Amino acid sequence: MGYWGNPNRTCKQSLHKCALRGKHYYTYSTLNADSSALMLGMISQDDGIGLMSVTENLDSKIKAQEEKLKQLKAQRQAALAREKAKEKEQARKDDTRRKILIGSCMLKITEEDEQARAKLITQMDRYLTDERDRTLFNLDSLTA
Repeated sequence: MGYWGNPNRTCKQSLHKCALRGKHYYTYSTLNADSSALMLGMISQDDGIGLMSVTENLDSKIKAQEEKLKQLKAQRQAALAREKAKEKEQARKDDTRRKILIGSCMLKITEEDEQARAKLITQMDRYLTDERDRTLFNLDSLTA
């Protein structure tokens, strides 16, 4: 049977000698089944004086730790999101730089080789569908 007949509580009993008064005390440590509160009781063996007090409320400590954990997880998530955004931005910059370098290379090649220029214009004519882009390369309009 649990503490004071309550089956949801556990009770441990031990006999200790108080260092200050030289008296013997029975101490009871009680923990609810859901670990919500720790109670300590002391009963003097010599004069029968009883004292019961709440030493700490474990629920509030658990809730505080859970809140702290929740905040730390949110901070970690925000840091991961920033890092991912940074990597994505760098990948986009790298892709743009590759395109610029390829374009620069192709322009240099087509300046020196008339066949390469004609082949590139044919490819561009097939690839470009936006009128604004076609105008940039002096290609005929697709709607005409």
